[in-house]
Amino acid sequence: MAKTSPRQRLSPTTRTPVNGENDHRPLITKTDAKERMEDSEIEADIARTNHDYFNLVALVPVVLTLLPNWDLSKLFSFTAYPASCYTGEYFFLNWTVTALYFIIDLLWVMKVPTCVKSPDVIIKHHKISLVYLLAPIFFPQYAWFMGAVLSVEINTWFLILRRVIYKNKVHPILAETISFCFYITWIAIRCIVYPFILLDFLRLYVAKVQETETLFHWPMLAIPVHAMLCILNLKWTYDLFAPIVKRWVSSDADSPTIATGL
Repeated sequence: MAKTSPRQRLSPTTRTPVNGENDHRPLITKTDAKERMEDSEIEADIARTNHDYFNLVALVPVVLTLLPNWDLSKLFSFTAYPASCYTGEYFFLNWTVTALYFIIDLLWVMKVPTCVKSPDVIIKHHKISLVYLLAPIFFPQYAWFMGAVLSVEINTWFLILRRVIYKNKVHPILAETISFCFYITWIAIRCIVYPFILLDFLRLYVAKVQETETLFHWPMLAIPVHAMLCILNLKWTYDLFAPIVKRWVSSDADSPTIATGL
């Protein structure tokens, strides 16, 4: 009678077959998992970089078609109501370029969600923005609001440029200049212009109600939409400045306080 061979020791990377299956695939080791995670991070970083460069290029025509719609000398004299400074001469060109940008960027983020840190937030933001863009088409008398709202893309451009230059380690003077422009436009547009627009919406609504004695007016549907954008700006402002303030009040207050970007 042949001797029974001793039970073979299972390799730590070999799984015991279940229910007669003949599966000799090795288990994923910690090293393999770490390497896969590193590869995933590299792919995500490449996706974010490509998306950043796309935005740096795509936002330029949005801003360039926006500015000619404003009488800038009159606007920055701060002596006239903003609506009277909006000429709307290139409104449809600006509207078309902006709509195409949001559609392309929305599809990009949906297809490659790793290209941004918070894809769900960006997707919701872009959907809200596309709905918002319909308002001046149906109510052209309020088209100047779109011109004011789209000024935020100037800050978005500086935000992305700031992130790119920190990755590429450019000259400190250039980095500080871009960072300064980023913070100034953030505060001026997101923290001042946007709340002002919301207050002006409410002022117009109250005036319309008093004039017509009717509570519902179609153009005022823009109020909750703009309010949501203001809430997003509030969240992003907290995310941006909270770490800086925390470092200021901490014992490590002498360390650099400029973050690498949102």
